[in-house]
Amino acid sequence: MRDADAEDAYIWHKRVIVREDGSVAEIRKGVVQVLNYNEPTSATDSVKANFTLDYYGEYEETYYPPV
Repeated sequence: MRDADAEDAYIWHKRVIVREDGSVAEIRKGVVQVLNYNEPTSATDSVKANFTLDYYGEYEETYYPPV
């Protein structure tokens, strides 16, 4: 996500949703816009970024029914 360390950046994103049994339920991929990006400073040098991803234009979504 460091590639999109500025708000309003556009990146290619792939989201995989997995069921409890480990099987893939859904894959969504496409270009997203990064909104509300916030990377608070930490005394422990750990990075905790908060952001919202909004799909931009058309995206590909594939649903895999349970077996």
